[in-house]
Amino acid sequence: MEEKTKKEEKSHIDSSDVKAPPKQRLTVCLISAAFFGSVGSSFLYGYNLSVVNAPASFIKSFYNRTWMDRYGEPIGEDTVTLLWSVTVSVFAIGGLMGALTVSFLIKVLGRKGTLLANNALAVIAALLLALGETARSFEMLIIGRFIIGMDSGVALSVLPMYLGEISPRQVRGSIGQFHAIFICLGVFIGQVLGLPEIFGQEKRWNFLFAFLAFPALLQLCVLPFLPESPRFLLMERRDEVAAEKAFQAFLGRTDVRRELDEVHAESRAQNTQRTASVLELFRKRSLRWQLITVIVVMSCYQLCGLNAIWYYTNGIFEKAGFEKALIPYITLSTGGIETLAAIISGLVIEKIGRRPLLIFGFSAMAVFFSLLTVFLHFQDRFSWMPYLSFTSILLLIASFCSGPGGAADVCVPAVRGGLRRRCRLPARRSAGDQKQDLRGDQPEFLQDQRSRGSGPRARDAGRAGTHRRQRTQEWRRRGDGELLLTHLHLTDEQLLYMSVCVCVRERVCVRRGDGELLLKHLHMTGIYFC
Repeated sequence: MEEKTKKEEKSHIDSSDVKAPPKQRLTVCLISAAFFGSVGSSFLYGYNLSVVNAPASFIKSFYNRTWMDRYGEPIGEDTVTLLWSVTVSVFAIGGLMGALTVSFLIKVLGRKGTLLANNALAVIAALLLALGETARSFEMLIIGRFIIGMDSGVALSVLPMYLGEISPRQVRGSIGQFHAIFICLGVFIGQVLGLPEIFGQEKRWNFLFAFLAFPALLQLCVLPFLPESPRFLLMERRDEVAAEKAFQAFLGRTDVRRELDEVHAESRAQNTQRTASVLELFRKRSLRWQLITVIVVMSCYQLCGLNAIWYYTNGIFEKAGFEKALIPYITLSTGGIETLAAIISGLVIEKIGRRPLLIFGFSAMAVFFSLLTVFLHFQDRFSWMPYLSFTSILLLIASFCSGPGGAADVCVPAVRGGLRRRCRLPARRSAGDQKQDLRGDQPEFLQDQRSRGSGPRARDAGRAGTHRRQRTQEWRRRGDGELLLTHLHLTDEQLLYMSVCVCVRERVCVRRGDGELLLKHLHMTGIYFC
């Protein structure tokens, strides 16, 4: 009799109205969108980081010949160094200009449309860079590098957004790693094609830049047949039919009401709330740690100094004492170790989490940068010191790709999603409306919870909440706020009502962003908050 009662209770708990999200599998459409989206975006960025390494001496010789033809005298060493530095660094300036146009482009063209239009920049840059020697114009190379920098700036901003919006939460970390893996793969392919046996020759170096058009054209051929971001279709275009079809294609199932409801809730919250200004964003205490996280992570990501390793790898190895004939092959090993580390990071990121990978990566980079500085300083005194420098560079690159290289691209959009939820303020309301809310016109959501606060059903729901506590604690520990809110079935509107209707202590908790204390003070059953 007791066993039968336990079985009935277990079946009743399993049939509770709070269901776990269905286990998500990877679909062909989702993998294709991640693959071909990364080929024409992340791959090109990584390729351009390393492609200027191998033909550096040939490009400087081309600058000298062009200068002789124009002015009848050889170019000065300072001038050629200046031109080469501009050629390398203008790529970053172009990236900044491209990133500044993203907010406008994604509203007009959408995520997929922006990626497709961005390929025009890659094709134009490939033509300028490949034909610069034929036209005897080093200005074409500088302009081409600027344009491909714009292409990379747009791609690095739009692609993570597109991948994050089309991938379900269960596999979002793995899909987001496509971005990091293809950057590493682009670096590696640039090093392979720069070998003397392929395009690393004085008569063939322009083919290295002509190759830029191939990934762009490949993306142009495939990406138009894949769906647009469902979130963009529903929130910007108001096309629910197209959004439902896109969700079905990416998720591989016909029942996508849960995903549509989430986007609808976010859309309603945007309509009932106003966007916070920059000053309000910095003044809100509840957003302080999210802002600090984004600023610190991205500042360390951009200022970690790895680009200096990529741009000047050959020079570093040459000064370290390696033979010039071996340097291209030694450089090739750095691209291989980077790609391998990025793949391993993609396999373990969902199990380990973003934060441990970031802490490990940045800490290891600090150690190996320090060792590299010491080894380079003493490399003239010991014959075996260059090998330690080479080992430090390999470990430095592996540390970056296993941690910040991939985890930052996944972690920061997740934190930005939390900011998007919480940086919206209630629409301006009259004092009478606020008093009416506080007196008793409470939302149906709260009234329903109070009606369910007693009786057998509430006790069963409490048992079900106990069964779900481990998952909730796991999401809190990982800092996955969006997944936690989905699990708790809380929309932005309900959070807004809570901040107005609950008692003073609870409102203080909301303002401070203290989620743990807020859960303790809320007068609600365990159905939502267990």
